Amino acid sequence: MQRLRAKWWMPLSISVILMLWSTGLSSRKFISLHQPLVIKAQKNSPPHVAFEALLASDTKDNEWAVIARAPIQELAATKLYQTEKNKNAVQLAEMVITKSVQPIAIPERTVASNVSIESRSLPVQMQPLVQTAVDDRSWIQDLNPTQRKRLQEAQQNSEVLEKNWEDQSWTQTVQRVISQNTPSAQNRPSSRQNAASTVQNTKQNPANQYAALDRRPALIPTTPPSSDDQAPGFVSTNAPVRVSGPIEISGGLAVTNEHHIEVRRNNEGVVKELGRVDLQKGLYNITVEDLAGVLVAQLIDREGRVLGEGQIRLNQASKNEDSFSGPKLRLIPQISIASRVVSAYGDDHALPANTIATFIKGAGDEKVGPLKTAGLENVAKGSATVMRVAGQGSLQTSQIVFSGEEAKATIFSESMMKALQEIIADHRKISLKAQNQLIWGQALLDGKPQSGVRVELESSPDIEAVYLNENLFPDFNLKSTSANGLYVFVDVDPGFHSILGNKGEKLFGYQNVEVEENSVAVGNVESSTQSETVPLRVYDAFSGEAGIAKVILQSAEDEVTTQDGYISLQLPKVTRLGLMQVQPEDKKYLTAQYVYNDKDSFLHAPLIQRGWLTEIKSYLRLDDRPGAVGVVVGFVPEENFEVYIAGYEKINPRQIAYFDMQGRLVEGAKGPAGGGFILYNIPVDTHEVVVIGEKTRKIYSRVLPVDAETLSVLSFR
Repeated sequence: MQRLRAKWWMPLSISVILMLWSTGLSSRKFISLHQPLVIKAQKNSPPHVAFEALLASDTKDNEWAVIARAPIQELAATKLYQTEKNKNAVQLAEMVITKSVQPIAIPERTVASNVSIESRSLPVQMQPLVQTAVDDRSWIQDLNPTQRKRLQEAQQNSEVLEKNWEDQSWTQTVQRVISQNTPSAQNRPSSRQNAASTVQNTKQNPANQYAALDRRPALIPTTPPSSDDQAPGFVSTNAPVRVSGPIEISGGLAVTNEHHIEVRRNNEGVVKELGRVDLQKGLYNITVEDLAGVLVAQLIDREGRVLGEGQIRLNQASKNEDSFSGPKLRLIPQISIASRVVSAYGDDHALPANTIATFIKGAGDEKVGPLKTAGLENVAKGSATVMRVAGQGSLQTSQIVFSGEEAKATIFSESMMKALQEIIADHRKISLKAQNQLIWGQALLDGKPQSGVRVELESSPDIEAVYLNENLFPDFNLKSTSANGLYVFVDVDPGFHSILGNKGEKLFGYQNVEVEENSVAVGNVESSTQSETVPLRVYDAFSGEAGIAKVILQSAEDEVTTQDGYISLQLPKVTRLGLMQVQPEDKKYLTAQYVYNDKDSFLHAPLIQRGWLTEIKSYLRLDDRPGAVGVVVGFVPEENFEVYIAGYEKINPRQIAYFDMQGRLVEGAKGPAGGGFILYNIPVDTHEVVVIGEKTRKIYSRVLPVDAETLSVLSFR
């Protein structure tokens, strides 16, 4: 009992104590501290816009959304027929809807103004109702806003559905261009063009360089090519033929289970038929449509790398009873840029200490070792660069070299060149410039020295050549090369120069060189007794339409004209940089300069429209810089890429524009495969334009002399 009382009064005592204690806190005031939560949203932010669009799509005014949400109702008869359990289902007969043409009276005001009286006299159902409906749009004004909106959406959907979204590939485009531009048999030239001449780099009239804008022609048409004629100069057959011949692997190459050999025909950049190789018999065989183009063999490893390559021209095949015998197809190790460096005193003489070879204006530097070789890897075949070689106590030597073939670079001692210059200056009683610029060359016929060749510096006719006699001493009585074929030009200004060689009254050859300060430019004038038939095509760069143009080549004695976008040339088998100028007859195209190699199996000259080039320049908001600047346009078919000018750091990214294969401007810092680039306001100089493949990182380079107010066009393939 006492324990229960304790339990009762103890809580009561605690309550009384708390009541008395609270009186001490009555003078204090409690304040609640808090901060209101505020959520802000911008009406132009993506979440808000999406939310508003979602609300708008659910409103009853959006009739398209209501139709989309409506459930699909099936006919009862259809359900009954589709139910297998119902054995008594009745199949309805096929519903056929027919209509009969009824004459309709059309008010006079709805008849199009361009409909002839004869058409109005025809029966009403044969009148041009479609044209009338298109021309008369007054009924649109009678529609309410909702109906107009529905009509606009239907029109947009119709345009999207009817548009041809299929873009042709680069191969399809080239095939169509080749087919459309190939002349018929009766229009082919009857005579072949003679080899060798030079081109004067004419300056374009600035007033004509950027004239009023022309409308760009239609893009690539969807109509298939209509001509299957073959190019002149090649063996043409009416049916596929079989070509076979020996194949040889050399240069240390070997075929194992990790490798395979691929043989294909390539006609003007388009890959054609695939052949086979019998390694046990050492033979290749391929069935082709015709003997145009080249046959290319490649030794490829498992990773897809090309270890060796070789090619032959199919027009060299000889006819057998039922097939053709091709020449030997020889595979050699893949060569990018390679050169053998020798001393001017002889191949056995030691090179100067610290001899360095430089390619692409410093992109690749290599110390020349005991093997006296230098090169640059991962360079696409056909690329060109200025190779520079220098060592201790020697002048820098520069010469233009190509990838795919081994070059020979000669290095000269500074004392030897200085003594030679002093002898010439004393004889001519002239004072030399402070710099030591010389051109050293040799006249060669099929790689052998040629006597009796007179050379002149076409870019500086006032500078006369000095010929060296058999003792390698300057002989001022010589008017042409001696048995060693050597000559020299001294006191030459830096820049791009062209050397022209004549023998008797005939042209012998030419060579282009780049002369730099305190250097020796090697410029051998070469010729060959062998020549090849090379097709030249001129066409619109984007539509593929054949172009009529006057063409001047350094390799052709006379200017030629492409009446139907095509002509066949006879070029010597010499590796050298050549310049070609194309003057289109249609004034909407610009006169342009092209670079090529005489050993190319084909020459293409895509024409550039004046309006297209100027329109892009206006879009980029580039200022006109008349004077010592030019424009460069390049085409890259192989892969996505980026472009730059070697050794030129001042180019503004705004001066570079990329376009796709239809000529449409592409945003970003890279160009798409099959498209190209435009370089605006490039200063006058000899540049090396370099393209880097995005996937393979392969280097494509071109040596290009840029003239003032001149358009230059390059092809990287």
